[in-house]
Amino acid sequence: MKILGLLVCVLGWFIAVLSVKVPGVYAQLLVAVAGFVIALFGSIGILNSAHLKDAIWKA
Repeated sequence: MKILGLLVCVLGWFIAVLSVKVPGVYAQLLVAVAGFVIALFGSIGILNSAHLKDAIWKA
């Protein structure tokens, strides 16, 4: 799950960076925000839950 979370974070970052190539300011903004939301979901949703599953205080 940690590798999946990392891949989703990198994918979101990649989408946000590629928004530079999108024509139109509002379309660029929409693609960049979508990339940031995907990266945020990867880090908070997937990586955090995978970390909490094996947390040191749950021993």
